[in-house]
Amino acid sequence: MNKSLRYGILAVGFLAFLILAPLAIFYVRGLTYNFATGQFVQTGILGVRSQPADAQIFLNGKLIKSKEGDIKFLTPGEYDLTLRKAGYSPWEKRLSVLPGQVTWANPEAAKVYLFFDHPTAVIVPGVIAASDINSNGNLFYLTAENLNLISIVQPDQSQNWTLPGPATDLAVSPDGTQVIISASSSAASWYFRLGDNHFFDLSSLRLINPKWQFSANGNLYALSSGNLYAVDPAAGQATLWQKNIFAATDTGGGLYALVKTATGLDFKFFADPRGEVSQTILSGLPEFRQAQIFVSLDKQAFILADGNLYQAGSQLLPLAAQVSSWDFDASASSLIFSHTGELDYFNPFTGEVDFITRRAELMNNPLLQLELDYAFFNSHTQVSALELDPRGRQNEYLLYQGDNIKKISLDQPGKTLAVLDGQQLKLITIR
Repeated sequence: MNKSLRYGILAVGFLAFLILAPLAIFYVRGLTYNFATGQFVQTGILGVRSQPADAQIFLNGKLIKSKEGDIKFLTPGEYDLTLRKAGYSPWEKRLSVLPGQVTWANPEAAKVYLFFDHPTAVIVPGVIAASDINSNGNLFYLTAENLNLISIVQPDQSQNWTLPGPATDLAVSPDGTQVIISASSSAASWYFRLGDNHFFDLSSLRLINPKWQFSANGNLYALSSGNLYAVDPAAGQATLWQKNIFAATDTGGGLYALVKTATGLDFKFFADPRGEVSQTILSGLPEFRQAQIFVSLDKQAFILADGNLYQAGSQLLPLAAQVSSWDFDASASSLIFSHTGELDYFNPFTGEVDFITRRAELMNNPLLQLELDYAFFNSHTQVSALELDPRGRQNEYLLYQGDNIKKISLDQPGKTLAVLDGQQLKLITIR
């Protein structure tokens, strides 16, 4: 090789270095050349995490990845993102990728959760009068003669106990170990606790039209004729705790109550539910016809009174009118409600009411699953799951088609849906 050729090769190599080195630096720093504008622009990242993790990722219709991960060095702009996996309904979203930023496919739940395209259903045998599911995955339900318990994980394994009388309604304690059973056509009520496997007749307490409720730590209370009683069913005792109570809830850390006064209602907090010392949160409230109190883990209080929802803090702040259906989950501090054709929820992270959807048909039995970032609800014949993320089009999935849906329940992981359709109970695996 002669000297001229060697110098020529060195010159070409040096020239290539001068050209490629800046491009490599730009690339590492997330810069790319936009031929449309003739400028270097900073790229963005699209972060995709999914469940299942091996869902295929398509960007603008082109397969990019065969499992979850980050899509880097994207020119800023709008992208159509699609997740697909055999046996699951596709998830689609149009997202904006911004320069120098990570855009997450689902910023709230951290993952995109896919639902089965054909959810499987297990029919629970018997004619069902009522059902209730708890966070432990235990499902209690009533048939004509029995109180029944099954695990949604193993629905073929069940327990049952003969009812002491006709019953149509039941309420389960937060820990899923206690049940109140009642009959809508009579004043008969019974208490049942797992382990005892015995029904205690609550009518022997001789309370007038009692309203039974469990506290967050599993204590049983009864509100009767303006008095709040702590109930010990096994001992057959009802101990008076507070007088002049219109509505109350025990969070396990104290009692929140609407107390009757000469001028209306006062909203008070009792650190000791049995004590006389209280803190007045609000005073001079109107005399409602009926009311319920919800308190979140961070002590945000809500009052649902005569169909109107309020936040009770330094003032009584109206949140929604004509509330027709709602669900409050104290363990997740989540409150979702349907009113005048609109579905909203109270966002515990922002402290504000967030809009979900508006439609003409009824949205009954709303449930909120913040870990999945989805709301669940039913019309007369359908159960749907609707994405909370408002960016682009909200993904919505039909999970069940029925005839006369009365109630829906969801287990804590959001994998199994219990649907009471007429008098038939079905367990539906949705993901």
